[in-house]
Amino acid sequence: ADDDAVAIRQADSVRLFEERAIASLPDFRLSRSNADAVVEICRRLDGMPLAIELAAARLRSFSPAQIAEHLDQRFRLLTGGSRTALPRQQTLTATIEWSYRLLDESEQALFRRLSVFQGGFTFDSVTSICAGDPVEEFDVLELLPALVDKSLVVAEERSDGVRYRLLETLRQFGRDRLDDSGQADAWRERHARHFAALSRMGTSANLNGPNKEVWVDRLSTELDNIRQATTWAIGVGDIELSADAMYGVSRILLSQGHWSEPLARYEEFISQVGALSDQRRAETLTGYGSVLINSPRRVESLDILREAIDIYRRLEAAGADPAVLGDFPRALTNLGYAMFHQGKAGDHNEHYAAVVTEAVEVSRRLGNRIFEVANLSNLAHHRDPRGDPADSRRLFEEAEELARQSGLIDPRSFSSQRAFFEFDQGNLDDARRYFALALEHEGQGSHRALNIAFLAAAEVLTGDLDARSRFLEAVVDHYSDAEERESAHQHQTLLAFRAGIDAEVGRHANAALAFGASEALRDRGLGMRWDLVGLLERARQSAQEALSQSEYESLVESGRKMSVDDITRFLLTYD
Repeated sequence: ADDDAVAIRQADSVRLFEERAIASLPDFRLSRSNADAVVEICRRLDGMPLAIELAAARLRSFSPAQIAEHLDQRFRLLTGGSRTALPRQQTLTATIEWSYRLLDESEQALFRRLSVFQGGFTFDSVTSICAGDPVEEFDVLELLPALVDKSLVVAEERSDGVRYRLLETLRQFGRDRLDDSGQADAWRERHARHFAALSRMGTSANLNGPNKEVWVDRLSTELDNIRQATTWAIGVGDIELSADAMYGVSRILLSQGHWSEPLARYEEFISQVGALSDQRRAETLTGYGSVLINSPRRVESLDILREAIDIYRRLEAAGADPAVLGDFPRALTNLGYAMFHQGKAGDHNEHYAAVVTEAVEVSRRLGNRIFEVANLSNLAHHRDPRGDPADSRRLFEEAEELARQSGLIDPRSFSSQRAFFEFDQGNLDDARRYFALALEHEGQGSHRALNIAFLAAAEVLTGDLDARSRFLEAVVDHYSDAEERESAHQHQTLLAFRAGIDAEVGRHANAALAFGASEALRDRGLGMRWDLVGLLERARQSAQEALSQSEYESLVESGRKMSVDDITRFLLTYD
């Protein structure tokens, strides 16, 4: 829901909250300033009428924002109720307690144990985690449906089968009863080990293999449970369990555009990775470095990934099983990516090609066709500008043929790289064609919006000036969908295109600002992709020729002073 009070009032739960709030506090009105908090209250109370009434009654003492903030302690917060109501209806706790006491011993035990789940669960995971005296494994087949029939568990039909969940208020009640039983740690450990193992099953082979979509969907569905497992493992100081839980979940979060959450989680235990086995340590450092690449702290990833690679080299030299080396190609690939984006404008990192070439060779030795194809494409795209373009085209064709042969990767997945290469070569019509292929491959969200922006920029630069509006719309869509907005690499790419577009249509002041903003990011060590250096330089020259020297220098200096937020606002505005 948005913050439009009229729109959110369409929800029954919001109307109930407002009615009861006015009864409790006559001056209360739903407004833009409190709408978000009211929506949060109604959502987290699962739309339960009694809970909403109790929350509204607390407005005499707390603001909506304070109530929303403290709902984790809802059974202490939401007390009160009508004095004339039946005893079981006087408080939220008493209402749920009444239903709980109607359960037999086995049902109560299972209900308490279900509170360890976060965000839902399957029948198989309940059987695996919650069975144990007095709940035998075969009893779950009857007990779980019984809890559904008694409205204590919600069952939802999905395309992949039935998924269950506890309403959040009931889960917190069950959690408190589990704590009272003295067995909470044992059941939370079983939950953590189950989901850490599931996260670990999301290995390179699965997340980069023919079953990728199945595993991405599975880990995404269980993301809240894996988060819970990670929190518990870090809290009790179990470093190996923490590393296993983070193994798959960090990659899923990155694929969804999140880097701040996995970065914060890794930093809670990364200083203790020395206690892990070589394999676990290398995997954890690879994951940590991969998250850093996507953050404003990209430069820190270089040493982290080099340390992981050194461990993998030692393991391979010692004859380690290929399964132990599963993330070796990923570590090399990400190191190459980080090195590529650390260079200054126009510079070629002399060590980059060696790292990516090693990634190709390691991928071949380990039979990892996906990383072999990806790094052949990387070599082709991120070539030394002084090299022969024909070599790059040969590598692109080799990658495309291997992709087709393996059947594991869509050749269109690296069309964007081919587009940037052709763009750098001045083949703008070919660049447009490959950007269009990349757009066919992308699904939804910020990555698709970026490809729309790239294609629109290429269209403007080949004479279709009407594509300017499509470029801006796509940039707005990208920043609306992107979970993390501080990607310097995306800023740099969009700034270069924006400068080129502004120069093309005679908006030289904006081109100078874009150039200065790009310089500011490079000055902070955030690099610049060299396949767009030519475009940015042409825009700079055009602006310098069209403007007076003092005006040009003033605008570039203003661009240099832009913060990351200023740059975002600049990219989102086209006055």
